[in-house]
Amino acid sequence: MVIRGDTATRLSDAGLMEAARGGSLEAFEELARRHQGALFSYFLRVSHDRATAEDCTQEILLKLYIRRAAYTPQAKFTTYLYAVCRNFWIDRLRAHPPHRRPLQLESCFADDDRTIEDALAGPAPAPQAFVEHRDRADAVRRALDSLPDEQRAVLIMSEEQQMSHREIAAFLAVPVGTVKSRKHTALERLRHLLDDDLD
Repeated sequence: MVIRGDTATRLSDAGLMEAARGGSLEAFEELARRHQGALFSYFLRVSHDRATAEDCTQEILLKLYIRRAAYTPQAKFTTYLYAVCRNFWIDRLRAHPPHRRPLQLESCFADDDRTIEDALAGPAPAPQAFVEHRDRADAVRRALDSLPDEQRAVLIMSEEQQMSHREIAAFLAVPVGTVKSRKHTALERLRHLLDDDLD
């Protein structure tokens, strides 16, 4: 399939992937151009290293090209792309585990040093209350895992990976207002889930 440059720029992401599946290098180049900035920003945030971010971005684009024939447009392309990136980064961390930075909620809570478990489950316990505090932390993790993918993704990108709302919006191809709404909804849902779990 031959796609001219001006035609490629008018196609949706899914349309570009379909054209790439049909053999159009121009379509894939346009897809890479659209998303390489968001990919680089994502990996820079999670790695804190430009060289690593550049390498990971190139690896993801290579994976997309190699696996283009297996792509099926069941969800938004950016949802698919985020899943590929997330799985890639998880595999990389398993192979080379760093010191994990606790999930922060700096933009939502006054105390910048509190982790999500502390912020949502209450203050740090006295030594004799360790088991109770551990149970609360487990409840927070279960609540996080139960969030819809789109809400959990925004919360993790915002608070753990320290991406700005604008960067998340670019990565997910949604308006900034949608990112803020999903984050707010995620936090409210967490609180309700914890209220039910810890009663």
